[in-house]
Amino acid sequence: MSSSSTRSPRPLWNATWRSVLYLVTFLLATLALALPVGLGYFAFRALQGDELEEITLHLEDALLYLHTLLGLGQFLAALALTAIWMRWLDQRGRLAELGMRWPGRSPLKAFLLGIGMAALAIGLAAAAGKLVVTGWAWQRESLVDVLLVDVGGFAPLLLFMVLADELIFRGYIRWAFTDTARTRDIAPIASAVLYGLYRIVAWRLLSDTGAQDSGTLAMVGLGGVAAGLALAWAWRVAKSLWTPIGLHLGWAWVSGLVFSMPAGGKTVEGLLLVRTAGGLLTGGAAGPEAGLMGILVWLAAWGLLYMIERRTPGT
Repeated sequence: MSSSSTRSPRPLWNATWRSVLYLVTFLLATLALALPVGLGYFAFRALQGDELEEITLHLEDALLYLHTLLGLGQFLAALALTAIWMRWLDQRGRLAELGMRWPGRSPLKAFLLGIGMAALAIGLAAAAGKLVVTGWAWQRESLVDVLLVDVGGFAPLLLFMVLADELIFRGYIRWAFTDTARTRDIAPIASAVLYGLYRIVAWRLLSDTGAQDSGTLAMVGLGGVAAGLALAWAWRVAKSLWTPIGLHLGWAWVSGLVFSMPAGGKTVEGLLLVRTAGGLLTGGAAGPEAGLMGILVWLAAWGLLYMIERRTPGT
């Protein structure tokens, strides 16, 4: 039994200020990591005797791997902040309470569900005539570049981004709100709302898609709330962080690595070349996570997981 179940309820503001401080600190840590990583690349190449023109010639591929390194740094920063917040700021939490155990086949089932959700959202866009597959990526560049540079670079980047998101929102923030009120649904709802707000800020600061208008940012926020609800209930079904990780990763890998759609605010190059239209329905340059079809698919997944959780004995 989690030790949080024996604690007396705390004021809602207590979890709110700790969560907001956590997110601000994490964003500052991300920005602090980005500058030295980029400067370190240029300094390393310069020390090797490369001219600036040669360095910038391969900058696109280098930036992909630098982003992957930054993604690893973000995950490690989230892990460190979570341990610090739970151990010292909260003074009564342990990482084990976030649900680190492996719950059998639940993460695999969630991963397959995430794959199906991404395929459904993109399939609906194609059926509506808003998305067209124009060819394979290796028709534009070599197969080696597609597999080793694009897929090989973006796969770990998306993995680290998903791990950080789930550790922060379905891990610490959900945990922080667990014992703040009598209603059992406050924690997942609060974590979903904060996830939507965080997505807006992170998109504004870190997205490379070029889609920064107010309408896109609003859809990004709504998409974050919808996804946050489904992911929070995925945690509740299995009481494990690995289940929302599987669901989130299945969505991100298929939409990004297969269909070359933006994921997590990052422009992703995958196996297929696609052309999209109708920004409101498909998300356009922002990808399906900021499109109406993607949001509806996430809400449908939330409804499914909500029913499963309610019918599961002992929940």
